[in-house]
Amino acid sequence: MMHFRGANYFLVVDSYTKYPELVQLKDLNSSHTFAQLKATFAIPGIPEILYNDNGPQQFATLWNFQNKSSSLTYVQSNGFIE
Repeated sequence: MMHFRGANYFLVVDSYTKYPELVQLKDLNSSHTFAQLKATFAIPGIPEILYNDNGPQQFATLWNFQNKSSSLTYVQSNGFIE
């Protein structure tokens, strides 16, 4: 999640193809964020593993993918996006 010029975004990047997808979030509540993430999955499909900054496990379980969290204090673990 990032904030730029008064707007909030999340960035999803396919680690295989390096294809980025930047999505503006109109609302920061979890239901809106999950709806945007579902729309992001619509074209390439549901990932096998989603690396993120400690997102909730229920969404990953429901959509049948692994949710791997990167450490907030060790940004190198999420270096591809950072």
